[in-house]
Amino acid sequence: MQLRPTQSSSFDQVRRGILANLARLVRAQEQVATGLRIQRPSDDPLGAARALTYARQIAGAERYQAAAESGRARLDLAAARTQDASDVLSEARELLLQGMNGTLNEGDREVLADQVRILRDRLLELANAQGPEGYLPRKHPDRRQRSLGPFQKRYHS
Repeated sequence: MQLRPTQSSSFDQVRRGILANLARLVRAQEQVATGLRIQRPSDDPLGAARALTYARQIAGAERYQAAAESGRARLDLAAARTQDASDVLSEARELLLQGMNGTLNEGDREVLADQVRILRDRLLELANAQGPEGYLPRKHPDRRQRSLGPFQKRYHS
């Protein structure tokens, strides 16, 4: 028994071909418009899985980069504060050496003591200065706390 193509079956076959071509055209236009080869995971399941893996890796690398930049900024701030504190301590040392001079009277020593108090206050300001993320961390002696709050002023006059 031999089947003969009828006009109706030929028309259905042409219609299915046109619809398939139209679907491919729409998909190609979507790709051109968005610049993405994979619009939906069903377009390429393996490619979609790879894209998700790459996106996770990129996000992880960006987090590491942000943490490194933040750490770099904190280190730069700590280095600058340490240098400033070193300068203040050098100035205090010079005042100490002047005070050890036996030729100074009580009034001169009181002036030097006032200058040392000013330097101490400057050191406290440096120690308590905050960066964009708060106080620079310093370890607590019992190591259970991450960092301490501000240094306290204690007067021993």
